[in-house]
Amino acid sequence: MRRKYPAILFILLLLFIVEWRSYAAPRLGDSADVKAESDQVLYEKLSKQIEADKIRYEEGFKAEQDRISKNYLNEKKQNELAILKQDRTLLINKRNYQFLLIFSTIFILAMLAWLFHKTNIQNSLINSKNAELEKSNRTKDRFFTILGHELRKPALAFRNISKKVNYLLLKDQQDMVYKLGEQIERDAIQLVKLIDNLLYWSKSQSGHVEIEKTSFQLDDIIYLALNQLQYHISEKDIVVLVEPAENGTVYADKNAVLTIFRNVIDNAIKFSEVDSSIFVNVKAQDHKVITTIIDEGKGISDEEQQNSFDQDHIKKMTVGLNNEEGVGIGLYLVNELAKINNGEIYIESKRKEGTRVQIILPASANRDYTL
Repeated sequence: MRRKYPAILFILLLLFIVEWRSYAAPRLGDSADVKAESDQVLYEKLSKQIEADKIRYEEGFKAEQDRISKNYLNEKKQNELAILKQDRTLLINKRNYQFLLIFSTIFILAMLAWLFHKTNIQNSLINSKNAELEKSNRTKDRFFTILGHELRKPALAFRNISKKVNYLLLKDQQDMVYKLGEQIERDAIQLVKLIDNLLYWSKSQSGHVEIEKTSFQLDDIIYLALNQLQYHISEKDIVVLVEPAENGTVYADKNAVLTIFRNVIDNAIKFSEVDSSIFVNVKAQDHKVITTIIDEGKGISDEEQQNSFDQDHIKKMTVGLNNEEGVGIGLYLVNELAKINNGEIYIESKRKEGTRVQIILPASANRDYTL
């Protein structure tokens, strides 16, 4: 644009000179003719110069126009890049905000789920403890009811015993003295069994059963239990057949195992007919010693079998075929003692077909074996 004004002035100057010469030509006369050719040449040169200046002007104008256009395009591109950069920044910020929002939501939900789970666990523990406490209270109530009922009869039998004996002796009733002695013997044996069972039962409830495991012959414990129950066996004229094992050594607590077999055999005697038989078979098999006790008694119903090991179904009293009375915690206690000694107990029975009880204990050769 700077070259535009000098070129215009130059063209105007040339036009002024040409006009002046044409104006001054009539006055100059012949001298004008002389100079006509030189003016023509000058005019042509000026025309060429003007044309060249025009071309240069157009080229300069076009170059300037291209420069301006290029600058405009560069500025436009930079603006577009700035806008894109700004949009990208906004998009990144938006994504970061969304990520933060999602992460915060997940974290809050996780915390709520954890608190809900923890609350549920605490509620479950509380409910479980309440259920255990309620069950324990029911069991204690049942225990004291059983205890009061079972201890009453022996206490009555032992009351004024000396006076009764003296009276019968004075009356010379020896047979009645003998019968009284038998009654006292039965009540004493029943009282001892009751006390032993209640002692083990109370310890099992508190979790303080003292277990001292040793290796011993199971046959010896079976014969000891039979010896303690000999009075009841003889009273019913029951024949007990024992088939000992070749290697019936077990690893368990002697007193607990004695209590197990004494209760199981006592039940077999209680529910057996007079002049019947009880079979006791012992065999060693696969790291364990299996004892099977079979009687020919009245049997147990399916409902009684299902509830035999349930603490909530302990009965106040069980009555045998000969009206033998007993406390109803025997089988429950047997099952608990078997578990403590890594053992198991199973009952199979049908009404009027007898009962089959299987007691499984770990063999001494494999002390750490768990059934």
